[in-house]
Amino acid sequence: YDCVQNYYDNQFPGGQDLVFSADNNGVGLAMDTAKFDAFTPADYEAIFAKLVDKSVSIIRDVDDTGAQITLSSLSLTTVAISEIE
Repeated sequence: YDCVQNYYDNQFPGGQDLVFSADNNGVGLAMDTAKFDAFTPADYEAIFAKLVDKSVSIIRDVDDTGAQITLSSLSLTTVAISEIE
């Protein structure tokens, strides 16, 4: 959303690598429209706070064989926006 909004505001930071994570509020769940039965907004906030302070992580640093996972070993996709009409 922010990148598209920046584009329309003529403030798109082209040529930069942007990383969106919990600690920069770049990811999250829309709990107001979530359809969880037993997972409350308070549950979400508690887990999200732990992601922000890095006391828990959802990214494993070793694979199933025990080998260390590095950035170069991940399958990553780059999204490039050249023009929006």
